[in-house]
Amino acid sequence: MVLGGGSEPAAAHLKDMSLKILYNTLPNSEMVKSVRIGLQAMAPQCQAALICLVDHPLVQADTIKQIVAAGLEQPGKIIIPTFQERRGHPTLFPKALLTETYQGFHLQEIIGRHPDKVVLLPVPDEGVVLEMDTPEEYQAICQRLQETSHGQ
Repeated sequence: MVLGGGSEPAAAHLKDMSLKILYNTLPNSEMVKSVRIGLQAMAPQCQAALICLVDHPLVQADTIKQIVAAGLEQPGKIIIPTFQERRGHPTLFPKALLTETYQGFHLQEIIGRHPDKVVLLPVPDEGVVLEMDTPEEYQAICQRLQETSHGQ
């Protein structure tokens, strides 16, 4: 898992999970820098990486399981979840394709370069398309979380 610099408090919540935590200490770098950091730390036997964005906090665990299962069933494919025909996140990338980041390609460019490798996976999880890049989107997500916690 690659976290931004200053994310040590968040990392403390992950201490009981069996994962390696790395940091991208360049606060203004592009996301592809974090991808490269993660790629360098991947074990040789790893064949794919799930790229999860911090601004999509409502993705359900079952959705991640579905994406990983689709990747295992279709190795070498880029697995992109969709909700109501809208592409979302997280996305599973084959390790071999992620090496193209070293050639200067961003993830969207890699997807565009390999349309034959893209698999769209419909999921019933709106969280894959709900992002929070603005204060308004943040407030909307907080409202959804509050409604969800009151409905349980």
